[in-house]
Amino acid sequence: GGQGQHGRHAQGDEEGLALIEEKMQGELLQLKTENLQLKEELANTKEDMANAMENLGRDLAITKEDMGRDLANTKEDLANAMENLGRSLAITKEDLLTKDQELEKDVSFLKDPPFFHACGYQHDTTITGQTIPYSSLLYSSTNTEGVLDVSTGRMTCDHPGSYTATWSLYAIDDAGDNAVQIYLR
Repeated sequence: GGQGQHGRHAQGDEEGLALIEEKMQGELLQLKTENLQLKEELANTKEDMANAMENLGRDLAITKEDMGRDLANTKEDLANAMENLGRSLAITKEDLLTKDQELEKDVSFLKDPPFFHACGYQHDTTITGQTIPYSSLLYSSTNTEGVLDVSTGRMTCDHPGSYTATWSLYAIDDAGDNAVQIYLR
């Protein structure tokens, strides 16, 4: 009787082991399937990463090329702006120098305005209806090309403007003489 029970016990153990083995084989099969799925997912992820890296590399190359073009354009624009600014400054400098020379000329006129002073002398004359000449030039001072021509009695000056002429005289008017009249022309 003891052996029968022992046999049954062994048979139960074998059945239990078979069940465990079958269960473990199912789990192993499930793990292999999951492992294959994970490997496939990993391969897909690697492929996606490789594609992403390739795209990123292309985008980076395009961006680098665009940045290089933009930098070259910016440098060219800056060089053109600098050249234009240089020309503008040269013109402005030339204009300022010209204006400075004009102002210097205008100011020098104010510092040293043109003048003409002359004093002619005639002791006596009996001229009628003519310009009175002078017998001598007593004084002359000028910073222009002005002159009092004593032989003609005419004063001329190269500088346009207003001039003052004065004269003084002593006239003897005897009975029957004509009136003394002197005109400035």
